[in-house]
Amino acid sequence: MAAAPAQATTTHSPCTWGDMCYYFASNYSGAQTGVWDYNVPDLASPAVYFRGGGSGSGQRLWNNAGSGYNADEYNCVAVYFNQNYGTPALYLARYGQSGFSSTTLGVVNNDNRSQRNYSC
Repeated sequence: MAAAPAQATTTHSPCTWGDMCYYFASNYSGAQTGVWDYNVPDLASPAVYFRGGGSGSGQRLWNNAGSGYNADEYNCVAVYFNQNYGTPALYLARYGQSGFSSTTLGVVNNDNRSQRNYSC
């Protein structure tokens, strides 16, 4: 039985409500992209790119994000080092709550491969 083809990931630039918003550089600078999908087991397949001008525009999101924030008011998000939600991970609170953003993405800085939203 053949493997199912990878589903396209819904992205926005600039980021919109509900996205996990990634920036190419630290401190929310450079190109950005917002990933809308709640469960993305591999940000490399299919490829997601930074858009919107600035440093990093046109670069792949996978292992290139320097900062970001969770723009979802209802769910938390985990950004994982490895595909298929492999740890270590950075956990971000709901938008507007303490801990909803990171100027460096901590343990997954430039090593972000998957993401999952979860109830919190």
